[in-house]
Amino acid sequence: MRLRQIQFLVLFAAAIIAGSCSKDVKLGDPPYPGSVEPAYKFGPDRPVPARTNAGALVTYQIAGLKSREGTFKFFISNVEAEITAVTDNSVTVKVPLTAISGNASILIDGNYVFGPNLTILGDVEVDPGFSVSGTRSNGSILGISMVSNTNFYLYGRFSNYAGIGTTQVPLRGIVKIDADGDIVGAVGNHTLSGAIQGNVNFLQQLSTGEYIVGGGFSAFDTVPNVNGLARLSSTGILQTRVVDVVNPDPINDPGADKDTVSALNAGVSGGDVLRAFETDDQGLIVIGNFEGYISTFYDNSTKSSPYFDNILAPGAFKVFNDGTYDSTFNYDYATKRGRSGPNGKILDAIQLPEGDVIMVGNFTTYNGTAANRIVRLGVADGKVNAAFSSLGGANGIINTVKYNENTGKIMLAGTFSRYNDVAVNGVVMINPDGSIDNSFQFKAIEGGIVNFAAQINHHGFIIVSGSFTHYGGQVRPGLAILNPNGELASGFNNFGLFRGSISNVLEVNSASGLPSLFLTGLFDRYDNLEVGNFLKLNFKN
Repeated sequence: MRLRQIQFLVLFAAAIIAGSCSKDVKLGDPPYPGSVEPAYKFGPDRPVPARTNAGALVTYQIAGLKSREGTFKFFISNVEAEITAVTDNSVTVKVPLTAISGNASILIDGNYVFGPNLTILGDVEVDPGFSVSGTRSNGSILGISMVSNTNFYLYGRFSNYAGIGTTQVPLRGIVKIDADGDIVGAVGNHTLSGAIQGNVNFLQQLSTGEYIVGGGFSAFDTVPNVNGLARLSSTGILQTRVVDVVNPDPINDPGADKDTVSALNAGVSGGDVLRAFETDDQGLIVIGNFEGYISTFYDNSTKSSPYFDNILAPGAFKVFNDGTYDSTFNYDYATKRGRSGPNGKILDAIQLPEGDVIMVGNFTTYNGTAANRIVRLGVADGKVNAAFSSLGGANGIINTVKYNENTGKIMLAGTFSRYNDVAVNGVVMINPDGSIDNSFQFKAIEGGIVNFAAQINHHGFIIVSGSFTHYGGQVRPGLAILNPNGELASGFNNFGLFRGSISNVLEVNSASGLPSLFLTGLFDRYDNLEVGNFLKLNFKN
């Protein structure tokens, strides 16, 4: 019986094999259709020339269009180009003045055919000595502060820079660089040691040559209990002092009656320091999203257990040079605490030449007074400037506020559509008194929002970044350079895609006599190149 079963299975298998080879058997259709060669196709090479200026003639390899002349359109990065010649194997076009670096395409018979990339040169370019790299930092670079004509401090929310940091020695929060963006000094010295426990939001040189640093950190180098605020020497070393503390075990640990602590005995509780501004008496106005002021009472502290003194002071307070709380600024003697502060988050702040501070964010009141996303505090007492607030402010979030000392103008950027009850498109230029400067008119954007705007000195240009794709009806993805009146600056906007957000800009002199511009933030593309949150541009005109 078993033998018969085996014979049956063998015969059955043979029948299947024979049937599968039969020409009469119809197989099903393949699951995916075969690829169809497009009727027109760009050649594999880049155009000639591959890098050129707006207004120049460029030739692309593409066959078969001679007979279709007049029936198709040609585009460079979605901007239509004038076709000047068509042969059996090529198309020559004139680069539009408003075109940007990017891919070519043709529109024919209702379909697009895409081609190679063209780099359009303009009056702004990446510094040739600056290494464009996607590994500059592994987190946002919030700003850059000048040390000298050749050295700078970068600061932000990163723990590595240029891939040099290690697990043992990360490059966290602050890094010193030269004008080409390369690290200065040996990895492992103080400000490169990576011992900053948290992010750095702000670093600025004081009139004494020292530096003030603010952020969300809790320790600096080997010194603990540095709560969001620290002062560095002119060489970037944390300033410290030795204090007497309580020694709970003087017999077994006789050296525990001394402790090395931050020289600035001031910090914040319940949040971060966003900005810190120097006053004429060398005090500091501290701004941020925190609950209050904190200092250490060393007479009651041990090395391992500090005794803190707290004063409720949300949003803003002032300290003297040694960190002692200054109760003449933004303080209510009746309640023995700082005034109530904002009812929302502070996102940015500036200091005016006379010392007053302007803060912006998503709050609508400050110290119980109406303040629609912007408020000005007097340097003398920290009180709200009522005349400034009475103008109206913004109807939506203000992300950034930037001041230009040469022009005396302030740029605001955010998601608001009205300012002082005047229609605007998320960017407005104002005067220090809060009134609008109507000489600047920001045009309509498409495809996204604006997250940054600042005026620089060179030509009075205004740098604007965001997620937008068009400005004033022209293709301008992510970054625009505007004239002081709000028009796109001709010749300065031909670079390709910028993707991300700018947090700050720094304009510096260069050997050419024309300035360079450092951009910091959280961005990964410029002119279709991979970049890493930091960029140096040169102006050519």
